[in-house]
Amino acid sequence: MRKRIGELLVDQGVLNAEQVEEILVYSRYTGLRFGEAGQVLNTLTPQGVQAALKHPSRRDYQELHPRFFPQVTKDLISSETILSCAALPLGFVSERRVLRPDRKFLQLGMVDPTSAASRTRAEVEARAQAGRRCFDGVIVLAVLPQQLMAVLEIQYGFTQDRLAKVDPASVDPVLRSYLCKAG
Repeated sequence: MRKRIGELLVDQGVLNAEQVEEILVYSRYTGLRFGEAGQVLNTLTPQGVQAALKHPSRRDYQELHPRFFPQVTKDLISSETILSCAALPLGFVSERRVLRPDRKFLQLGMVDPTSAASRTRAEVEARAQAGRRCFDGVIVLAVLPQQLMAVLEIQYGFTQDRLAKVDPASVDPVLRSYLCKAG
């Protein structure tokens, strides 16, 4: 199911529900599109609208439960890289192929699946830990910031006290925005 731009921006931590409602009311009143109305109200930037429109909105979010996190890939990416890339290793999947060797992919859950730099950095670290030929590629899945933080706390022991000591500049911008609004 395709998500509306307001839902995407709330999921990304860019807007809250009240801001979305305010933009919708103004949009209906003026006849402007959602993004245009948000810019007029100084709630959205053109870059924020573009990022939401480029978001793979047809992709379903990967539902994460911290207690059922795949242990097989847990040590592939450090907690520091998880924070800086907002990416989690979510296990492996295999692709069976006829008359050719099977392929193995690392599933990477990302708060911002459009961030090529974060994807590359997480993949490079995972390959360094697992060995170059351990997997053939990466499949990116979208995860919610609150789910990523729950996994960090329960599976990696990353407490709120430890999070408070982290330099905010080293945290992925979308995740940082969520943490500022949640905290």
